[in-house]
Amino acid sequence: MLASLFDYVQNGIPIRFVYVKEMRLVDRAFVQQHYLPRVTRLRTNPVTLEFSEHTSSTKPRMQAYLQTVVKYNMLSHRWLLEGEPSFKDMMDGTAASTAGYQKLRNFCEVSRSEFVWSDTCCIDKRSSSELHELIQSMFK
Repeated sequence: MLASLFDYVQNGIPIRFVYVKEMRLVDRAFVQQHYLPRVTRLRTNPVTLEFSEHTSSTKPRMQAYLQTVVKYNMLSHRWLLEGEPSFKDMMDGTAASTAGYQKLRNFCEVSRSEFVWSDTCCIDKRSSSELHELIQSMFK
């Protein structure tokens, strides 16, 4: 089950998120560590024991199950003409001074999720490999 978690986090979710509790960007490694205790507890749950054998027949069910455990919300929104918090703003700690920061905070509050993803601030647009991975994931 732990191998399935690691595989899902590395290949099935975006590269980074806003961690709502602290309004800061976190990467997949953070998300993985965050959910590790929950998944570890699931290993002893009789309902999930059937997933403990990692076979080709259980892999799709395990992946579907992990999608119910590793939760996040994606922000769908209209961009402001200017002032959306960017990746750089989030990393520099200056996002709160942007015009769109309150919109992001409101979304985080309404989402009731521990992690949210927004295209304006969770993508490092300077990284061609990150952009490539993002575009490829849209067609999975």
